[in-house]
Amino acid sequence: MATSLDLQTLEQYCETLYNPPNPSGRIQAESLLNYHFPTFSNTNGYNANGAGSESVQGVGHRVLGIRLLTAVATEMNLPGTKNVVKHRKAAVGFRDAQLLPIFQAALSMLQSVLQSQQSDPQTEKLKEALMLLMKACLAFDFIGSSYEDSSEDMGSLQIPTTWRPVFEESGYLDILWESWKTFASPVSVLVMECLSQAASIRRSLFSGDDSRHAYIYRFMQEIMQTLTTAAGQNKLQDLGNYHEFCRMLSRFKMTYQLSEVSGYKDIQQWLSAVGEFTAQGFLSWKVWRSL
Repeated sequence: MATSLDLQTLEQYCETLYNPPNPSGRIQAESLLNYHFPTFSNTNGYNANGAGSESVQGVGHRVLGIRLLTAVATEMNLPGTKNVVKHRKAAVGFRDAQLLPIFQAALSMLQSVLQSQQSDPQTEKLKEALMLLMKACLAFDFIGSSYEDSSEDMGSLQIPTTWRPVFEESGYLDILWESWKTFASPVSVLVMECLSQAASIRRSLFSGDDSRHAYIYRFMQEIMQTLTTAAGQNKLQDLGNYHEFCRMLSRFKMTYQLSEVSGYKDIQQWLSAVGEFTAQGFLSWKVWRSL
């Protein structure tokens, strides 16, 4: 098992990974991450009791570890400048072997943080780091900047089939929506950005119509609740939340077909609520622009 790192050393390597002084420094930071990678990608690194694994003691270490993973996921997603084929091969290997475990670990830690109901400054940093990591994972170029032949999936997130259980069985949407309702801005804005990504995953990812409809209706239920309750309206008073909520609605509309949406039990009320929200948005654009 990899040896533990003290917080100061981990901070130094994290800074080197983000802002390398030279190529050799970046290579050294990447080697360190590879050495400790099994710890950071293990879903047991942060359990429901808030206990870190052996190499990730305390919230500070967890935040830095998550930032390292975010930096690696972001770096792997950048286009290669020298050896494009070699870079893409490395990115594909990272996608197939590491990206899903990283995302699952982030989701597990987010659920634990949500259950802990803590709101101290360190925990707020942890929330932000987790949301940035989840965003980086979902924004990964899974298919190398080309879309599948199926025209219905054009413009949607090309999530691999191996990720299907995350969206069908893990309570992913429940965790995200509850996080958005619970967390304060600006972290809640990051959560809504992830929800916007979740609203545009490819339709063909789901195992069948029933699972896809359940996913769609869960989204519609939360949208309806946001637009028709005082708590939802209060969240939308924040400009960042309002903007990302509008983006989420737009991506949801582009991804799923009217025949799928129309099966929702409260479709008439849902359409009325969304239509009224849209009209009010156009009427109040001058107010929002002045903020």
